[in-house]
Amino acid sequence: DHQVRFFSIDGSHLAEATYRDMKLAHASLADGGIVVIDDYFAEGFPGVSEGVQRFFSEQDVLCSTSHAEPIRPFLVGYNKVYFAHEAFVETYQEAVYARLSVIGDSYMHVGTKWMLGSPILLLTETINVYKPQREPL
Repeated sequence: DHQVRFFSIDGSHLAEATYRDMKLAHASLADGGIVVIDDYFAEGFPGVSEGVQRFFSEQDVLCSTSHAEPIRPFLVGYNKVYFAHEAFVETYQEAVYARLSVIGDSYMHVGTKWMLGSPILLLTETINVYKPQREPL
């Protein structure tokens, strides 16, 4: 019975594969473990979000048959979504807030949103684009 503390999903980007990866991650996640999925919002890979959505639509049934605790998203940033068991979500969000100066710089912003029925932290960066002044003709 092997459990993992960190499970990264960055694979085929197809809906069925992502769904299976989420099921495997959920089934093998240790207490306090984190699942991170890449490219959830990437427009070129709609299968990633489709597979995650399918997992969440079936999670209650999966938990009732396996007696596993449900996972919830707690953080979105850098093109990734982070999930943990419900009991750890608030602790991880507080840890992110406490370490914002380490995560980013003055361009890093954190906000709160809702995703899959759960409050999440959303990390965003302000990108300043320098546009040189053109000389008049």
